[in-house]
Amino acid sequence: MDSNSNNLKKEIIYYAKLLEGKGLVNSLEGNLSMLDRTAGELYITPSGTRKAFLTEDMIAVMKDGSQIGGTLKDQVNICCMKQLCVHVLIVML
Repeated sequence: MDSNSNNLKKEIIYYAKLLEGKGLVNSLEGNLSMLDRTAGELYITPSGTRKAFLTEDMIAVMKDGSQIGGTLKDQVNICCMKQLCVHVLIVML
């Protein structure tokens, strides 16, 4: 993974921790994702994991419907690559 990928992972973790810290998300449910439109990659936090304890290696990286990175599998349907899923979505332009 390149430095842009690492930056995106850091950013999604920052927002996940911020949202959990403010009580805006349930710490063990739901996912946050960030779409890198240029690379066609979707970064997703794993379900069932406290957002306060996320690390970069836990973030699932999806491309063309397949997981290409991350040690933990996301619990969101793979349909996310093709249609809108119901979870917090942070879009990178």
